[in-house]
Amino acid sequence: MIRRARLFLVVLSCLMPIAAQAAEAPPADTPTQRSLAAAADAGQYAIVVFYKEENPATKAMIATIQQGVQQRTGRATVLYVNATSATERSLIDRFGVSRTPMPVAVAVAPNGAITGIFAKTISHQRLDGAFVSPGVANCMKWMQSGKLVFVWARAGETEIIPACIDDFQRDAEFAGRSGLVTLNLNDPAEASFFKELQINPSSREDVIGLLAPPGVLVGTFNVSASKGDIATKLHKAGKCCDDPNCKHNKSK
Repeated sequence: MIRRARLFLVVLSCLMPIAAQAAEAPPADTPTQRSLAAAADAGQYAIVVFYKEENPATKAMIATIQQGVQQRTGRATVLYVNATSATERSLIDRFGVSRTPMPVAVAVAPNGAITGIFAKTISHQRLDGAFVSPGVANCMKWMQSGKLVFVWARAGETEIIPACIDDFQRDAEFAGRSGLVTLNLNDPAEASFFKELQINPSSREDVIGLLAPPGVLVGTFNVSASKGDIATKLHKAGKCCDDPNCKHNKSK
C-alpha cells in the first residue's frame, strides 16, 4: 500500500501549490528577498510574517514566533512584510499569499524549501514542526520543484551512485524527473526521517528510498534493485506517467 511519509504532511494540500509557485518564480531584488538570501548564507531558517494590519492576531503570531526563534539562537530569523507593500509585491506574488487569510507566516529552510505555512494562528508545536532535518529539507526542495527524489542512505563512504539510481536517471523516459539526496545511516539527526522511510539504520547496508510529490513514499529498495523494479513501483503508485499503456504497467 502506498503511504504518505508523516514528515511531509506540511507540503500537502494548500501548501504544495504555494511552495511550487515559489520554487518556479525567480527571486526578485527586494529588501526582504535580500534578507532571505542573507539568512540562507548564514545557514538559518527565515520565518516570513505577512500581515495587513497590526491587529491582535498579528501581534499574537509575532509573539509566538519571536519566542520560538529566541529559543533557537542563531538558527532562525524573523522577517516582516506588509502584504500591501508595493516594494515587496514581487515577493508577495512569488509566495502567492495575497489571498491567504492574514496574518500568514511562511517558514523557509536555508536551502529555500518551504517547510511550513501558517495562516491566522500559530502554536509553538506547529512552529517546531517547521524546523526539519537537512535530509527532509532537501527532499522537500526537490518535491516542491515537482521532482521525484531518491534518498540514498549510505552505510559507508562510497561516492559511487548505485546502478539502479544511475540507470533510472539516465533513462530517456525518466531523465530530468528526479533528484538525489545522500544521507549517512549513522546520522542521528535523520533518525526520525529514516523511520518514516521504513529504513533501519542498524541494517548496516545501503538502502534507497523513493519519494514523489507531495510526500508519497513510493517504496524502499536495496542497491541490487533494477531500474525496472523502481519503474514498476512508480506505476503502482500512480507516479510513473499518464499513459495507460505504459510498458512499466505490470498489472495488464
